[in-house]
Amino acid sequence: MIIFRCDAGPLIGFGHLNRCVELARFLSKNDESCMMIGPDKKYLAAKDSYIFSEWLSVEKWGSVKEDAKKIVHYVKKHSAKMVILDDYRVNEVYQLILKNSGVKWLQFDASLLHPLWADYVVNANPEANIDKYKQVVRKKDSKLLLGPKFAILRPEFRLQNPNKISPIVNKILIMFGGGDDRGAILLILKALLSELPAEIQFLVISGANNPRNQSIKEWVKDNGNDRVEIQINPVSVASLFLSADLAIISGGSVVYEAASCGLPMMLISIAENQLWPIQAWANAGAAISVGELNSFDKFFLRKSVSQVVVDKNKRESLAKKASELCDGLGVKYITNSILS
Repeated sequence: MIIFRCDAGPLIGFGHLNRCVELARFLSKNDESCMMIGPDKKYLAAKDSYIFSEWLSVEKWGSVKEDAKKIVHYVKKHSAKMVILDDYRVNEVYQLILKNSGVKWLQFDASLLHPLWADYVVNANPEANIDKYKQVVRKKDSKLLLGPKFAILRPEFRLQNPNKISPIVNKILIMFGGGDDRGAILLILKALLSELPAEIQFLVISGANNPRNQSIKEWVKDNGNDRVEIQINPVSVASLFLSADLAIISGGSVVYEAASCGLPMMLISIAENQLWPIQAWANAGAAISVGELNSFDKFFLRKSVSQVVVDKNKRESLAKKASELCDGLGVKYITNSILS
């Protein structure tokens, strides 16, 4: 038995859950029984119900100590061989409870904020490296799985070849994860729709759990001028990515998906934990950072997008570097590490 602990919802988003489900899918194919603790089971697609032998929804996060002890209880109950932790609220106190109880675990990290006692540490940030993690890793034999190579993508993105860059930008993709976009979609549409050439279309992809979907639809109906297509929770996301020439997206897991498709990216942070990843992608020359949502500058966005739209060489450079960083096989690499 391998136990997963994560959370998901409109405010938190669904990146944590998506990668846990994918990792559990691969582990189950290798005859490992998996249990999920945390999210509401309504967020698990019916087609994936076979992956978990048990699912325990946790309505409210208690104290760090309470939650850690709950994990220890289920580890002992099921004689679990490992725990997968994908929640950034897990601090050193939480980890030490697991360590002192003899629990072995893999931990997804994104911040380098807390000391890490995990047996495996995963961080897909382009700037995550061993030298930086030496400052926080406390176990000498911890296995570090660092960089975009270890990004876990949904199945459809593992099968894609990077797109060829069109000389002309015909369609711009706008996407801010599966949860609350926090107003970013409308801010971008309002800033760009009237400023870019009328030939450019916009494709908005939004999750079914985004509470702003109705207001987005109403605004587009009144102001979209037949230039904006809205897709709510589409069945095939990768094909939509491949239909676009440029992406304006948030700094979560969607970045790795766009990178695997060879899609030029412009990134806006809608949460604090996206700041470092976005800057890392920009530093690597694989994306352009256009700021934070809480200090949104429509004039800077217009200028930045307009420059990229007319610069095919820049778009080619962005796409090439991004696709080289993320080959989409991270789930296989992590599964092999765990099973070995």
